[in-house]
Amino acid sequence: MRVLVVLLLLLAGCGAVEQVPALRVEEAKATWRLTHTGRGADGWMAATGPKEAWSIVQHKPLAPSWSIMRWDGTAWRPAVLPKGFKWVYSAMFATSPTGDDLWLFGGDRPWQLVKGRWVARLWPSRYTRASVAVASRNEVWIAETGDPDSYVGAALSRWDGASWRRVPKPDPFDDYALVEHVVAAGPGELWGLVADQGMIRVIRRVGSGWALLPSPSMPVPSSPARRGCEHQPTPALRVKALAAGARNEAWALADIEVKPSGSCGGVASARQAVLHWNGTSWQQANLPLGSTTLTSIRADKVGGVWIGANPDRGRPYVLNLRKGRWTRSILPRGHVGRIEPIPGTTGLWVLAREGSNTFLTYELT
Repeated sequence: MRVLVVLLLLLAGCGAVEQVPALRVEEAKATWRLTHTGRGADGWMAATGPKEAWSIVQHKPLAPSWSIMRWDGTAWRPAVLPKGFKWVYSAMFATSPTGDDLWLFGGDRPWQLVKGRWVARLWPSRYTRASVAVASRNEVWIAETGDPDSYVGAALSRWDGASWRRVPKPDPFDDYALVEHVVAAGPGELWGLVADQGMIRVIRRVGSGWALLPSPSMPVPSSPARRGCEHQPTPALRVKALAAGARNEAWALADIEVKPSGSCGGVASARQAVLHWNGTSWQQANLPLGSTTLTSIRADKVGGVWIGANPDRGRPYVLNLRKGRWTRSILPRGHVGRIEPIPGTTGLWVLAREGSNTFLTYELT
């Protein structure tokens, strides 16, 4: 069986991204509700259901000063930080797609919310945390990393409800390959991005087996040949974020940099793309993005995909795909920061930023 898995992974090469016709984006008939305005240097959100969400804010840059709040369905109310949440300089929430398991990380120290109380789950690793994915209750994954002198051998850690255990990367990846990002579609299904020899590879784990997806590749836009140019430019595509909601289906944000090659010279151009893995191949969602920074992408469990967008010109907005239809909801104020689907609904939380130290917490319904 091990030999078969290795062969399947080695056979997975590059896959050209299928170009689809231009997509129409309609203005959404949605309602924004500003639920809280606060000040801080950094913040994170998580939603566990229609009537419960969490927010944590760092008061000053690079300072171990935090406050946490809980949404009870009507208002944000102060909550208690976990015992031992001291000298923490970075924090994040991680929750399962259905909202049945919530974790808070202070640096590399994890706490799990159990019956309304934060319980420490010591992570005994010599590495540092790169990314976290919660697949379901007591199925939590940490992608390990480190600095250039200590990341060698980093892989994955998994919480099974009783303890953490290390899970190796698929066989073709050596000790120098890093799992940079992980997301979970649900129980038993994990997706990840692996940095390997200058490339970003997409992996998927179902049960105890790994699959390596073809790396998406983009064709070079046709252009007239330049005199004295030996080769046409080639694009470098780097997948930077994943979202997975349905089984064997994923969405990705990618940076595309067209680099001059040969004797062409010139300056590289860059743009962003939204990619879709439909179970057999990669497709590009041909959206009218223009010059826009895509901040994040998330999938919910009721068939929706969400993308945060901050255009160079015009108002920031959120894109939503549902039942084959793309819509756009323009943010009333601020710039789109973190987005968080509300489990069991078609709603969304948006943690927007206005200026250098003001956070706006919006609910989109």
